Amino acid sequence: MEVLKSLTDKPVFHVADPVFLLCAEEWSKLLVSPSIKEPYILCFFIHTDPLAVKAVEKLRRLTGYPVVHVNLNVMDKFHSEYCVYDADPFDFIGYIKNAAFVCTNSFHCTAFSLIFKKNYYIVPRRVVNTRMESLHKVFGVQNRFLNLDKVKSMTIDDLSVDYSKFDIGYEFFRDQSINYLKKALEL
Repeated sequence: MEVLKSLTDKPVFHVADPVFLLCAEEWSKLLVSPSIKEPYILCFFIHTDPLAVKAVEKLRRLTGYPVVHVNLNVMDKFHSEYCVYDADPFDFIGYIKNAAFVCTNSFHCTAFSLIFKKNYYIVPRRVVNTRMESLHKVFGVQNRFLNLDKVKSMTIDDLSVDYSKFDIGYEFFRDQSINYLKKALEL
């Protein structure tokens, strides 16, 4: 936001990404639940790097859960028990909602993990992490970014996300964004 402020003399307002304008219950009416009924680790990566592979391997060892990989690439570097190549947006949301754990480097996968209050980790990309970083600040959730040291030292106790402050931040940010957009669009 500071970058935008430096580029204009007009007021700059931070609004929620459109996925946050619907609540979990509203998204739940739209999604398609996967046929997988056992607890699983969902993986969704824009680009898969060695840290992502190490993180998923560690999560699999700690939880004993199979890996469901919604895969954008030809190769499945995770040796997933379930590799999904053809998920539409409603399938994608269903996989996130029904996961026991999520590991990603995607903004929208992170966003839906937050909406559904999933336990998750983010493997940072080389660039474009600021949107995901801002989500943690806005919603009062602790930093969920991984690095090699965190992966090596990770225990089962580290997997849970503290959502105790989430609802307050979510409702405030959502309401503020909707009000701003209505006013800006003169609705």
